[in-house]
Amino acid sequence: MRTLGLVFLSGLLAAVASAQQPRSYLTRARCRNPLTHDSSSAIRIIMDPAKAGGSLLGLKLFRVTSRGDSSVAWPALGTDSLRVRVPGLYRLWVQQIGYHPIRDTLWIGAGESWCPVAHMVRDTVRLEVSNP
Repeated sequence: MRTLGLVFLSGLLAAVASAQQPRSYLTRARCRNPLTHDSSSAIRIIMDPAKAGGSLLGLKLFRVTSRGDSSVAWPALGTDSLRVRVPGLYRLWVQQIGYHPIRDTLWIGAGESWCPVAHMVRDTVRLEVSNP
């Protein structure tokens, strides 16, 4: 019984410590100027800090439906913009090596241009090289 209690307490303390660490997050914002000149919509990710962007920036876009998420776009690394053809609810993933990933949702209407800000927080995990 004592062992079970210690295991439970250890798990609880780890969860609390994990919850207190800062995480990356998305601030939803509309673009000042339209990114498209037709009825399609667009998303352009603004990185904060700017150095968190770059050639290893990874974006994924999923359309959220009653049957689950379906992949819509998975552009090449380094791409910061996505075109959206069908209005609806979308799940956006923003990933960058060395930072906590972001997973958030956006409701995108026809012809809308979104410029959400991805506030990236460094991942404190450090890898050490050990020489045998």
